[in-house]
Amino acid sequence: MKSIMSITGSLLCWFGFTMLCHCPMAAAAPVEVIYPESTFGDYADDETVASSYLGVFRAGTHVVTGNFGETGNPIDDGDIFSFTVPNGYVLNSVDLRIYTFTGDNGNGSFLAIQDDLTVGTTIQTSSNHLSNMLISQTGEILDDLAGGIYAGGASQVTNPLPANDYAVFLHEITANVDFALAFTVTPVPEPASVGLLAMGSLTWRLFRRRKSLVRIKGRNLIELNNRDTEKSV
Repeated sequence: MKSIMSITGSLLCWFGFTMLCHCPMAAAAPVEVIYPESTFGDYADDETVASSYLGVFRAGTHVVTGNFGETGNPIDDGDIFSFTVPNGYVLNSVDLRIYTFTGDNGNGSFLAIQDDLTVGTTIQTSSNHLSNMLISQTGEILDDLAGGIYAGGASQVTNPLPANDYAVFLHEITANVDFALAFTVTPVPEPASVGLLAMGSLTWRLFRRRKSLVRIKGRNLIELNNRDTEKSV
C-alpha cells in the first residue's frame, strides 16, 4: 500500500509540474502598457483617414489615454484608434478608468467599436458598429456594449470579444473630455492545459481516497489487535 501511495504521489507531482510549465494561467501577470495620445500624436478624427493603429494587444492590460471633444475650433476633435487581438487571445474587459470633462456633455459622450481597422463616424455608418453607447461614468463598459446599442440596430458585441481587428471612435461636440480606456486581453486556455487540469484534479482525488482507505484499514487493524489482546487476557 505504501508503494501505491508513493506512485500516486509521484504522478500528482508530475501533473502539477506539467501544468505549471504549460498552463497560461501559471505565467506571471504582464505589466500594463500605456498608450498616451501625447506620444502617438493626435489620434485620427475622420473616417476618411487611417485610424491611429496602436499595434497588437497581447496578454495584459493596454491603457489608451487622450483627449477629445470641443476645442473652440470649427471642427470638433474626435478620436479614432485601432488595435489587433491576435489568435489565441480574447478581449475580456474594457474599463473606462478616467472620464473628466469641461463644458456640457449632455447625457454623455459617444463611443463606438467596430471589428475593423476603421470605424464609421456618421449616423449613416453607425449600423456597421458592433455596438455604441454614451459614456459618462467610469467603470467596466464591455457588458454595457454587449447589452444594447445607442444608435444603429442591435449590439453584436460578445463578452469576451474574440481575436480580431478593432477600432474605437470617441466623439463629443459640447464638452472637452480627458479619458483613459483599459483593454484587458487574456489567452484562450489551450485544450491540453484544460485536460491537464482535469487529470491533475482526478489524480488528487484518487490520492486523497487512497490515503483515506489506508487510515480506515489502519484503524481496523488496531481495533482487531485490541480485541485479540482483550480475548487473550
